Amino acid sequence: MSLWLHRFIPLVMALSATPLWAQSHSDTAAVPNINANIKQVDTQVLKANEASMQRRLDIAQRANNVFTLYASELALAHGQVGTALSTYMVMMERTQDPEVAERALDIAVNAGAIAQADAIWARWQQIDLMIRVLYLSACAGKLPWRRVIYHQ
Repeated sequence: MSLWLHRFIPLVMALSATPLWAQSHSDTAAVPNINANIKQVDTQVLKANEASMQRRLDIAQRANNVFTLYASELALAHGQVGTALSTYMVMMERTQDPEVAERALDIAVNAGAIAQADAIWARWQQIDLMIRVLYLSACAGKLPWRRVIYHQ
């Protein structure tokens, strides 16, 4: 045989055998796994983005609450008691914070607004009770003394 044939035949054999080898050892089973991994990563990234957005919204809401309360204190300092009291009453409902309710009650009592003071007092008691219930339900399994107090 000639020299070029010795070189050419193995090359032809290798090229013709490659498609057969590729068909028998195909990675078609790996493709769905890759697609599933891509979907899983996309889901995790989406959840992380949603959590990040929620954190940002919470920060913006807290900043809004702080500046609203600060503006109410400025209004009170300038003698606008009605504006300050109404702002504190709105913020008491928005934040559900007993400290805000306490300050609103203080403003109402000092202003002589007895009807508003009664309403604030009643709402403050509801907020305080709600916080206690949430605390006790969150700590139900963590506080052994709770079982002693409530099961006697």
